[in-house]
Amino acid sequence: MASFDIVGFIRNNISTIAPSVQFVAGAVVSAMFLRKKTSIETGTKAFEKIKAAKLGEAAEMLLDSGRITYTEFWKMKNYAEIARKADDLKAEQEEELSPQDFDWHTRFYEACGNISDEEMQEIWASVLYGEITNPGSYSLRTLESLRNISKEEAILFKKVCDCSVQIGRLVLLPCFGGIMEKNGISYGDVIKLDDCGLLKSDVGMSIDVSVHNKYSLLSADDKYVLLVKKRDGNSKNRLELRHYLFSATGKELYTVVGSDTNIEELCKTLQNEFQDFVFALGQIVNRNGDQITYAIITGSVSIVEGQKLE
Repeated sequence: MASFDIVGFIRNNISTIAPSVQFVAGAVVSAMFLRKKTSIETGTKAFEKIKAAKLGEAAEMLLDSGRITYTEFWKMKNYAEIARKADDLKAEQEEELSPQDFDWHTRFYEACGNISDEEMQEIWASVLYGEITNPGSYSLRTLESLRNISKEEAILFKKVCDCSVQIGRLVLLPCFGGIMEKNGISYGDVIKLDDCGLLKSDVGMSIDVSVHNKYSLLSADDKYVLLVKKRDGNSKNRLELRHYLFSATGKELYTVVGSDTNIEELCKTLQNEFQDFVFALGQIVNRNGDQITYAIITGSVSIVEGQKLE
């Protein structure tokens, strides 16, 4: 059976035969290795292993038959482990998968094959899962950047994400109110992440946020929203926030590593820094795409409102 016939077979049967993530992984492995001059017996047995999502065993079989090198075996084993970790991220009830870009998956395979560190594999697994469930989520440029990031740089990036905030479509590392200093982040760290292609180290960048007499949504995480409005008697209607901006690649990886930003602490910092405005927290009641319904928390009173995250 030709390699792309195998891919087609796997895609057509992906929902009924085996876990979805590992099956797409199996399709890439079959397309890359079974198209070689493999004996009918070896190829059939290896394909059966792939159908059963046993990529590690398939790799050993191809190695024993002399059809792949030890380098290829190492890459397949790492890739199989990443696919297994990605499968663990699956929701209990997952919608039918969209058509996959196998060129992307081939590039992913080549990029992650030398990643054996367990924590780094977790990041790669999140990227793989995200791309399979929502094709187009991660660019080839992001794969290339992630490929060249060391574990120490990944730890630093997570540290920066944990005190960053998403405002509209932008992800920002605030550089006001001593936020960086409190979290042990230096300008040298910003330079390092700039070299990695994740952060822009331009000094003095700022974003102007339009502020009104009523609360408007400034930022949101999974549970809470950060709100802002003009203080009574204040004529200013623009809030200027100095920051370091995440690059497009950094923004994509921000969704992978996640953020543990203390939004309540951020609210207090903003209030101390910008006295002409009033900041408040809200608890999310419902979220449907960009439409967020939340309860503004003001003492013991909760006011239910809804806004769209611009």
